[in-house]
Formats: sequence, C-alpha cells, structure tokens
Amino acid sequence: MQKTDLTREFGLRSWCGAPQLMAHSHRHNDLELNLVERGTMIYVFSGQRMTVQAGQLVLFWAAVPHQLIEIAPDSFVRWLTLPLAWFVRQCFPQRLAQPLLAGAPVLADAQPIDTLLLQQWHADLPGVTDTKTMTDETRQVVLLELEARLRRLATTSRRARAPSSQTPTHHKAESMARWVAEHFTDDIKIADIAGAAALHPNYAMNLFRKTFGVSLIDYLTQHRVAHAQQLLLTTELGVLEVAMRAGFGSSSQFYEAFKRVCGVSPRKYREALS
Repeated sequence: MQKTDLTREFGLRSWCGAPQLMAHSHRHNDLELNLVERGTMIYVFSGQRMTVQAGQLVLFWAAVPHQLIEIAPDSFVRWLTLPLAWFVRQCFPQRLAQPLLAGAPVLADAQPIDTLLLQQWHADLPGVTDTKTMTDETRQVVLLELEARLRRLATTSRRARAPSSQTPTHHKAESMARWVAEHFTDDIKIADIAGAAALHPNYAMNLFRKTFGVSLIDYLTQHRVAHAQQLLLTTELGVLEVAMRAGFGSSSQFYEAFKRVCGVSPRKYREALS
C-alpha cells in the first residue's frame, strides 16, 4: 500500500494483500488498523522499531511519521483506514484513545472473528483507488461493528516490542528520530539533534534522509504538526498557545507548516472536527 501525499486523508477504506516496503517515513490523517494474517512486519514509529507478527492487530494514528522497513517473505496483511473525526466523536476509553492521539501504536492478539470482520469490511468498503460506493446503511453497519471491536480492543491492547538487531548506521538514524520525538516541543536545531547522536550536522542530515527518506527538518515539523493536531482536538487552547506548546517559534511559522501538512488552517481543522 503506497501513501505519499502528506495532506491526504483516505477516510473509511480497506485493502488486503502483500505489504510493500515504504521508501520514506510519511504520514496521513487517518487512523490505520492492520491485521497480519501471515508473516511479519516491522514498522518504525518515531524512531522506535515495532514488530507486528502473524495473528496480531496494530492500530495507530497515521499522522505520526511512520515507515514499514522490513517484511517477511510471503506476508499477507489486511488494512483499514478510519476517519479521525469519527474516532474522536466516539469518546473511546482513555486506555485506547490517549496513547493513540499521543502517537503511540497499540497492539493486540487478533481474535478468531477478526479475519471474518475484516473480510466483510473489505467486501463492503472501497479501496484506495476504487470508485465503489456504499449505501448509508452499509456505512452505518460497518461503523457500529468497528466501534464495538475497538472498545473490546481497549481491554486487550498493549505496546509493541522492538527487535534488537540494527546496523550501526540505522541505530544512529533511529536514535536521532527518537530524540526528535522526545524533544520536538523544545527550541531545537539540527546541531542539537546531531549532537545527541554524536554526529557532525551535515553527516547527520545526510544519514537521516538516506535512512528515512525525509529531511530532519521535515521530520521535526511532522511531529510538531501532529502534536498540534492532538491539542486542537483534545483541548480548548487558543491557536497561538497550541503553536507554542507544539514547538513552533511563531504563529506565522505554525500556520504555514500546518496548512502545508494538513491542507487547511488550524482553525478550520478544529472546526471541521468539532
């Protein structure tokens, strides 16, 4: 499944098949549910490797930069994208909603019914390039089934585990990504990020782009925008306060970055989901 447009929202859609490696770290504004029926996938979320094995579900907010970096041969996966606005309006338990909107994926062992549910949803829903339509009644049935499954998921989910095997260069790049994820709200510069990995800034920038396919600046901006989205959704803070808490140095910088990544202004984004 290829996704490259940073401002894109897929909405309620379904895919299945062999997963593909992602050439770069990227984001989109939906939640994403993966069920690995066969094989293994390794994602990188904010510099942390997370393994999803056969018989497991993973749910994450795709606004947080992520990348699929390793796939076992003959893997087969089912995907579902869920509208963020729908998820926020359901008032799911904090055990599920809080980590997701903070950027942490949740993992659970799949239940026997999950394959059947995802097969049915795949039959009901359009794919990424489909023009297939569905009735309002079908959409409502799918959303009700999804709500029930996610509420049950809230009682069984856990954090994914990271494998230990990494090359030295990947270790350095991923340590920078983790440092960005921990400090993006601060007033940090490229030299600070490189220094955290004991690298020269120019080498650090080249290594990061080679590993994740995006620049350090873009990666930092994506984290700040994702945090701003979270604050706009879950608080009543003014837009300027949101900008400052997300690490932006000025309102103009915030507005430019937010609209470039999300396609709308912060105020319109909040209004659309309120």
